Amino acid sequence: MGVLEESQSGLVPLPESARALSHWAISQVVKPGEQVIDATAGNGYDTLFLAKQVGELGRVFSFDVQQLALTRTREKLEEQALDGRCQLILDSHEHLARYVQAPVAACMFNLGYLPAGDRAVKTLWPSTQKAIVSALSLLRPGGRVSICAYPGHTEGRQEAEALTEWLKTLREAEYTALHLVFANQTENAPQWFLIERK
Repeated sequence: MGVLEESQSGLVPLPESARALSHWAISQVVKPGEQVIDATAGNGYDTLFLAKQVGELGRVFSFDVQQLALTRTREKLEEQALDGRCQLILDSHEHLARYVQAPVAACMFNLGYLPAGDRAVKTLWPSTQKAIVSALSLLRPGGRVSICAYPGHTEGRQEAEALTEWLKTLREAEYTALHLVFANQTENAPQWFLIERK
């Protein structure tokens, strides 16, 4: 296990997965009372994480095109009495700007299909790109968009490749863009992307 940074209590382990990196990066910028977005609710883990970050006065907007995903997400939130700070929206993330107004502190994407759900329903690059562009338009300075991509299936590989190329078009004066691949894992391992607005 590697070292990310030192703290007074000792060494802080390096996150060992794209999901862990995503949570770490977002936790560094979200303050209590802010607005955040989970663009892909899935099984609710990111929505639950974000609900804890924003506190009682914050707001989480969580999107998914499958009712099953929102049901699972609501159950997790209700178990910890955090459902009151979240709005669950049955719609594609490409429409997120219809529901959310700036400023937004962070937006999280966990691409692919719903685990233990219908694998025929997957995120696709055209709508994912629109959603990322919308998220960036709402982002406050210093805010971050985190994206976990899964190249282990055809559409996931296409998304990861397209996202890698598209990030190169972002203006350096406005954004910092990062793409992380775990070099000692298989080529199908999840990849992590981070965009920060300057």
